[in-house]
Amino acid sequence: MDLIDLDHLTAWLDAEGLQAGLPLTVTPLEGGATNAMFLVDRGAARWVLRRPAHVAVDRANEGMRREYRILAALAQSDVPHPGPVGLCDDHRVLG
Repeated sequence: MDLIDLDHLTAWLDAEGLQAGLPLTVTPLEGGATNAMFLVDRGAARWVLRRPAHVAVDRANEGMRREYRILAALAQSDVPHPGPVGLCDDHRVLG
Protein backbone atom coordinates (compact mmCIF):
# COMPACT_ATOMS: atom_id res chain seq x y z
CA MET A 1 0.00 0.00 0.00
CA ASP A 2 2.58 2.50 -1.19
CA LEU A 3 0.06 5.36 -1.54
CA ILE A 4 -0.66 5.58 2.20
CA ASP A 5 1.88 6.29 4.91
CA LEU A 6 0.05 5.00 7.99
CA ASP A 7 2.22 6.96 10.44
CA HIS A 8 1.59 10.27 8.66
CA LEU A 9 -2.12 9.56 8.23
CA THR A 10 -2.48 8.55 11.88
CA ALA A 11 -0.76 11.75 13.03
CA TRP A 12 -2.98 13.89 10.78
CA LEU A 13 -6.18 12.17 11.97
CA ASP A 14 -5.07 12.62 15.59
CA ALA A 15 -4.35 16.33 15.01
CA GLU A 16 -7.83 16.73 13.48
CA GLY A 17 -9.43 15.00 16.49
CA LEU A 18 -10.77 12.15 14.35
CA GLN A 19 -11.03 9.21 16.76
CA ALA A 20 -7.61 10.26 18.11
CA GLY A 21 -5.38 7.58 19.56
CA LEU A 22 -7.44 4.62 18.34
CA PRO A 23 -6.10 1.86 16.08
CA LEU A 24 -6.35 2.50 12.36
CA THR A 25 -7.14 0.07 9.53
CA VAL A 26 -6.81 1.11 5.88
CA THR A 27 -8.07 -1.13 3.06
CA PRO A 28 -7.79 -0.33 -0.67
CA LEU A 29 -11.10 -0.05 -2.54
CA GLU A 30 -11.63 -0.97 -6.18
CA GLY A 31 -12.92 1.57 -8.67
CA GLY A 32 -12.18 5.21 -9.14
CA ALA A 33 -10.69 6.15 -12.46
CA THR A 34 -8.73 9.23 -11.47
CA ASN A 35 -8.27 8.79 -7.72
CA ALA A 36 -7.19 5.97 -5.43
CA MET A 37 -9.75 5.16 -2.72
CA PHE A 38 -9.32 3.49 0.65
CA LEU A 39 -11.70 2.40 3.39
CA VAL A 40 -10.48 3.79 6.72
CA ASP A 41 -11.77 2.27 9.95
CA ARG A 42 -10.94 3.85 13.27
CA GLY A 43 -12.87 3.38 16.48
CA ALA A 44 -16.58 3.81 15.72
CA ALA A 45 -15.85 5.72 12.51
CA ARG A 46 -15.60 4.53 8.93
CA TRP A 47 -14.50 6.86 6.14
CA VAL A 48 -13.54 6.69 2.50
CA LEU A 49 -10.21 8.35 1.81
CA ARG A 50 -9.57 9.61 -1.71
CA ARG A 51 -6.23 10.75 -3.01
CA PRO A 52 -4.64 11.16 -6.43
CA ALA A 53 -3.61 7.88 -8.00
CA HIS A 54 0.05 6.87 -8.15
CA VAL A 55 0.21 8.46 -11.60
CA ALA A 56 -2.13 11.38 -11.00
CA VAL A 57 -4.30 12.93 -13.66
CA ASP A 58 -3.51 16.60 -14.30
CA ARG A 59 -5.09 18.83 -11.66
CA ALA A 60 -6.54 15.90 -9.67
CA ASN A 61 -5.83 17.78 -6.42
CA GLU A 62 -7.78 20.80 -7.64
CA GLY A 63 -10.77 18.60 -8.49
CA MET A 64 -10.78 17.02 -5.05
CA ARG A 65 -10.54 20.43 -3.34
CA ARG A 66 -13.47 21.70 -5.45
CA GLU A 67 -15.51 18.57 -4.65
CA TYR A 68 -14.81 19.04 -0.92
CA ARG A 69 -16.04 22.64 -1.06
CA ILE A 70 -19.22 21.59 -2.88
CA LEU A 71 -19.96 18.78 -0.43
CA ALA A 72 -19.32 21.10 2.52
CA ALA A 73 -21.74 23.66 1.02
CA LEU A 74 -24.40 20.97 0.62
CA ALA A 75 -24.29 20.31 4.37
CA GLN A 76 -26.87 23.09 4.82
CA SER A 77 -29.25 21.58 2.24
CA ASP A 78 -31.66 18.69 1.90
CA VAL A 79 -29.67 17.29 -1.03
CA PRO A 80 -28.46 13.75 -0.24
CA HIS A 81 -24.66 13.64 -0.28
CA PRO A 82 -21.72 12.12 1.58
CA GLY A 83 -20.53 14.38 4.36
CA PRO A 84 -16.96 15.57 3.99
CA VAL A 85 -14.76 14.86 7.01
CA GLY A 86 -11.52 16.63 6.18
CA LEU A 87 -9.28 17.96 3.46
CA CYS A 88 -5.52 17.67 3.74
CA ASP A 89 -3.34 19.83 1.50
CA ASP A 90 -0.12 18.84 3.27
CA HIS A 91 1.77 16.70 0.74
CA ARG A 92 3.87 15.23 3.56
CA VAL A 93 0.80 13.32 4.79
CA LEU A 94 -0.32 11.50 1.63
CA GLY A 95 2.12 12.59 -1.04
